[in-house]
Amino acid sequence: MNPFLSGALGALTAGALACLLVGPQLPWAQARPPFDPRHLVHPPRQVESGMNPLDQIAGWLAQPSVPMFTVRSSAPDNLRLAVLDRFDGTRWTATERYGDLPAQIPCPAGQAVPTASVRTSVTLQGLPGAWLPAQDRPTSVSGIDARVATASAALMRPPSSDGPATYLVESRVPRYTAAALVSATPAANDAARWLPAGLPPQLAQDARSATGPAAVPFQQMVLLERWLRSHHQFDRSAAPGHSYASLAYFLGTSKRGTSEQFATAFAVMARSLGFPTRVVVGFTPAEDARPGQRFLVRSGDALAWPEVEFAGTGWVPFYPTPSIPHGASRPGPLAGGQSAVRSAIDEKAVLTKVAPKVDDTAGPPNRSSSHGPRWQRLLVLVGVGVIALTFMVVAAGVVQVRLRTRRRRTAARSHVRVLGAWREATEHVAALTHPPTRAMTAEEIAALPTGLLPNDDAARFWALAGIFNQSQFAAGAVTSAHADAAWRYADELTCAVRALLSWRQRLRLAVSRSVLRVSRSFG
Repeated sequence: MNPFLSGALGALTAGALACLLVGPQLPWAQARPPFDPRHLVHPPRQVESGMNPLDQIAGWLAQPSVPMFTVRSSAPDNLRLAVLDRFDGTRWTATERYGDLPAQIPCPAGQAVPTASVRTSVTLQGLPGAWLPAQDRPTSVSGIDARVATASAALMRPPSSDGPATYLVESRVPRYTAAALVSATPAANDAARWLPAGLPPQLAQDARSATGPAAVPFQQMVLLERWLRSHHQFDRSAAPGHSYASLAYFLGTSKRGTSEQFATAFAVMARSLGFPTRVVVGFTPAEDARPGQRFLVRSGDALAWPEVEFAGTGWVPFYPTPSIPHGASRPGPLAGGQSAVRSAIDEKAVLTKVAPKVDDTAGPPNRSSSHGPRWQRLLVLVGVGVIALTFMVVAAGVVQVRLRTRRRRTAARSHVRVLGAWREATEHVAALTHPPTRAMTAEEIAALPTGLLPNDDAARFWALAGIFNQSQFAAGAVTSAHADAAWRYADELTCAVRALLSWRQRLRLAVSRSVLRVSRSFG
């Protein structure tokens, strides 16, 4: 080989080996991972089941003086902590995911409700968990790294930001009117109507009886919350729990509970009526709360309340928990969490008379409908038809029974006449005891009315049984005299039985014999 080519090939080989060994160690040659867009966003956070604040209400109320947070608001109102939308028969839990907080939180679509702008500053102190209290329908949050739920706009902070914090929330709080609520209809939200199997019948029955007088859906819900407040008592020391069994015990036995039982009972009972509901856990403002002034919210201010979704209105809160003011022993005029404005709206809505809708395009009223709706007239016609048919069946049966008795009495053969007399007597005697079976002998049948018939009539029944046995096992030895005697005994037994029966029993005997005869004819 040419020496020049041989040297060039060796140098090239040595350079390739050097690149393989040294090249990966150079700083500009370090391998980089592929680009992953997931590093640019925070994954949504699912609410852990062990952090349910609804389970903490009983503990908070047991120590009511623990500071939770301080608030300064332009319009003090209830502060929402968590929204629970799923019930599995044992617990209410939240199914929403929490994502990054946008610069402007969008309001729920399709809701045309007047709102008022409210500015609230919150400083956390002893509040446990990751939820952030805020007024309804926040639009922006500043001063804290927060996450927001997609539908309920509930707020949560990430684990890394635990500890004291102060943040500012801008909200658009709904301002409801009685006219809008009275005309509202339940929203088409099947997920919020769903109930697991095992609903206690008492809950559904109480829901129907409590809301029966209402004319429109909103009135039903107001009557339901008032029914709970008037039939049950608020008790800070009540045992926790909101399962089916706990709610049945609360409604039917103890009739005492915290807002945990009042709110969840309302939500489950409303779902049994077809309303979409959820449960909200939060806090009520202090009694001395004033606009623009800072006030302290304690653990004893914890409250749960239900919400019902109406089409075009959104989630409307209700307040079934009685409120006992500090230092008082009896409930106050307002429910727990309810404002005086909302109480007046509910009162006006309940007193509103809802007139039936009239079709202006319809012609003059049909005079033939003046006796009631068509289905009522149809029901009356069906009832009359059933009564007439029953009378015809009974009448036909009476005629057939009379004809059958005549055929039995005038049969050509003596043993057939004896058989007819025996059957005639046993049908009547059975009204005093019970119908005989096919396996019973004539003597056993004759012994059935022992002690019920007079001695003479009992002796006649035994004599008839002897003639019947003779006709069955010695037909040739039965004469016309035997048949006449058998019918004489049967007639006397029939009169004796009728004398012992009341008029209702005689009527029942005649109807049963008639119906039985007709059914045998068709069979």
